[in-house]
Amino acid sequence: MVSQEDYIKTREERVNFLKTIGLNEEIFSKYIPIDYKPIPDFIWKNIIIEVLKKLEKNEDDLTSSGFTHFAISGHTEGKKWAPWGMFDKSRYELSNKSNKEIK
Repeated sequence: MVSQEDYIKTREERVNFLKTIGLNEEIFSKYIPIDYKPIPDFIWKNIIIEVLKKLEKNEDDLTSSGFTHFAISGHTEGKKWAPWGMFDKSRYELSNKSNKEIK
């Protein structure tokens, strides 16, 4: 959950990124809400049941694979949350390294 001010900043970053890759703002901007809308409780419940509890059951496997601190990204589909991927800090380190090399 974020504040409206923080949401506006991230929205602007998202809009600017999409423009830099050549997308038409008139088309995509209507799909990026202007006001922040918190994630509904039924989505949080779905995340707890379908993601967090499953991760907890697989804690030993995750730990042995080096996933002790990680993030999961995803989106909502109807009344459920659908994960896209799981990543750890090495993704950010690689991203930062790539960005420095580009500059």
